[in-house]
Order: sequence, then structure tokens, then C-alpha cells
Amino acid sequence: MSEWERSLAGGVLQVAVLSLLALGLLGRPRRAGTRSALWVSHFAFAGLLLLSLFALVPGITIDGERWWSHSSAPATSTETVATIAEPSDSASTSPGWTLSWEQIQAAGKRLGDLLPVQQAHTHWPQWRWWIVLPLGVVIVLAGSRLCGAAWSLQRLWRTSSSVSDSGLDSELIELQQHYGWRGPVIVRESSALTHAAVIGGWWSIILLPANWRTWTAAERRLVLAHELAHIQRGDLRWRWLAELVLLLHAYQPLVFWLHRRLVLEQELAADQAAAAVCGGSAQYLRTLSSLALRCD
Repeated sequence: MSEWERSLAGGVLQVAVLSLLALGLLGRPRRAGTRSALWVSHFAFAGLLLLSLFALVPGITIDGERWWSHSSAPATSTETVATIAEPSDSASTSPGWTLSWEQIQAAGKRLGDLLPVQQAHTHWPQWRWWIVLPLGVVIVLAGSRLCGAAWSLQRLWRTSSSVSDSGLDSELIELQQHYGWRGPVIVRESSALTHAAVIGGWWSIILLPANWRTWTAAERRLVLAHELAHIQRGDLRWRWLAELVLLLHAYQPLVFWLHRRLVLEQELAADQAAAAVCGGSAQYLRTLSSLALRCD
């Protein structure tokens, strides 16, 4: 087994251990509230992404001993820096810091020694193909799913239309001040939706269904408060990061479960934040129930 394969195998094991640890923490009784569970999910996916980077790039060590591993013993970076920094005799009288052509060639040679040496092609055993090919198919399917989701969001944006309503704008400004959100928020409507949603990456876009004008004032405030809570915490960016981790580890069912738990915690946290500005939990549930019956 090559070093790259050992690195991948170690990364797979570390991903499984970290996923189990995060799911175990999320499965404990909620004593610190929804916010702590949401932070556990965020840190878990950030850790999974870092583990993926360390596993995909061979030779990277966390302690920083060296960045690339290969058969020959390369010159250390300190030697390279010393060679570059040492001026030639002919330039010793010149003011400032100078470099000769010979020094640049020597530095380039040492930097070339630091690059990974390409190993000779060896024939893979048949059993490895039975592992690599199914994993490749799973990753391709996950990538197709992610591309399809991005295309659907882009299509929703293109087919949506802008919303102009003074009452909605004033309530949106009031909720933004309550959440402390100073960035711009774009509100649009789409006939392809039956419920509100937040789309975009770096832009904050709230999409409303075409029948939003039939909502009561309490229902409209509930929807805006819920979607603004997602925007204020950057839930969509964290969900895109989780989708990227899911693409890299599409073979691991624990990552799928952790992704579902992240989505659940985001929705619960948004409900909790919106209930605080909609008259409390009981009133929030009654308004949400009437809105659900209206959309059914």
C-alpha cells in the first residue's frame, strides 16, 4: 500500500470517528439549547473538510515537519532561504538586497527538489478496482445531485420577480434591526414555490410563493422572521459547506446523517429565533399551523 493510499485510509477512519463523536454529542439531552447543537454541527463539518484536505494531499503533516514526502531527501527550506539571501561578491558593494542569476538557478533547483517525485506506474490488483469503481460512481452521483441543486436555485432566481410592497419593506427593516443584520436583503416571489425559502451564496435573497399576499399580517411576520434568522446566522453558507463535505464522503452514511442533523438544527434554531419576535412559542405554533393549512 502506497503512502497516498495509507493517507486516504487514515482519512476515512478519522472521518468516521469524528462523525460518530459529533452525532453522539448531538444525541445527548439538550441542556444548552439549540444554539450549542448548531455549533457542534458547524465544527463537525469544518473538521471533516480539514480532514479531507489532509487526506487528499499526500505528505501533509499537522505538526508541519514537512509538506511533501518523496523518496529523495530534499534540501531544507532554511538552506534554500540562506542561499537566496546570500549576495554575490560582485554585488556586495551595491546598496540594498540583490540576487545573481546563479543564485536564482540554485534556488529553482532546490525548489524543484521539494516537489513530489512521480512514482513509476504499477499495476493495481483487481480487488482495488472493486473498491475504487463503486466509490467513484457514488461520488459522481453526489456531484450530479449537487450540480442539479445549484441549477435549480439558479433557475428559481431567473424565473422569480421582484416584490414591491411598502408594508413588507417596513416590517423587513424592523426585523433586520431586531436581529442586528445590516446587510442588504432582496425579496422576490416565484410561482414555482409553495413556501418561502432563502437562496443565494454571498447574497441574501428571500423567495416568497406567489400567494404570499393572501397571508395575514402575523403569518407574513412569521415567515420573514424565520428566513431572516437563517440569513443572520449564515445557514446557507454552512449548508453549502456541508454539501461539499457530503460530496467528498458520499460513501459514508454517517456524514449523510450528520448533514440531516445540521438541517434540522438550523430549522429549529430559526424557529426559536422567530418565536421570540412573534409573540412566543404558543402563538408561533398557532400561526405556523394556520399557514401550513393554507399552503396545503
